[in-house]
Amino acid sequence: MASRSAFSVRGAEGGGGGGLRVELARGERLRAGLGLRLDGGRSESDSEELRGLGDVRRTLRLRLSVSYRLDDGWRLRSSTTVDALRRGGGTLGELQVSRDLALSPALGVQGSLSLGWADRRHLQSYFGITPEQAARSGYAVTPMSAGLRDITLSAGWRHALGRQWAVFGSASTSRLIDEAAASPLVRERDSWSMGLGLVYRF
Repeated sequence: MASRSAFSVRGAEGGGGGGLRVELARGERLRAGLGLRLDGGRSESDSEELRGLGDVRRTLRLRLSVSYRLDDGWRLRSSTTVDALRRGGGTLGELQVSRDLALSPALGVQGSLSLGWADRRHLQSYFGITPEQAARSGYAVTPMSAGLRDITLSAGWRHALGRQWAVFGSASTSRLIDEAAASPLVRERDSWSMGLGLVYRF
């Protein structure tokens, strides 16, 4: 479950998971992967507050991710996703530091801190307002430049119920920052989500 969307201007990339992925490297410490996923874009019909801004077209996103395991359960991750079809989605990136802790042979917990950034095209598409959009919508002209987008704090746990079954849970909170947070399209800077699941390993 999740809070109502605090970032009504955000596209599908605000969520996680899904798509296709190919492992490029899988070592004891270094891992890298290349993925492809659908970005649903944004429709001005999604909200009255978006009327006059036009749509951000649906596209495919290509994602390169790299992670490096440090000692004592620490891990550094970075990812970059690009609009493969050049439909206005721009480029997104994320830097993350996380730590895994085993509290018992069956129970493990994890925490992470992530910093998101975006290029000018992405921020302009989702948070900026051009003179043409301003004339149609009544918003003030709001130009954007490349920079930071959001910061996310998350935590999770996993408990093994045997060799094949496990239950897990997670919670996260995100906050828009920098120019994105100051956009007149943003009504709330914060959002949160929670998840609970059951895993069966074949």
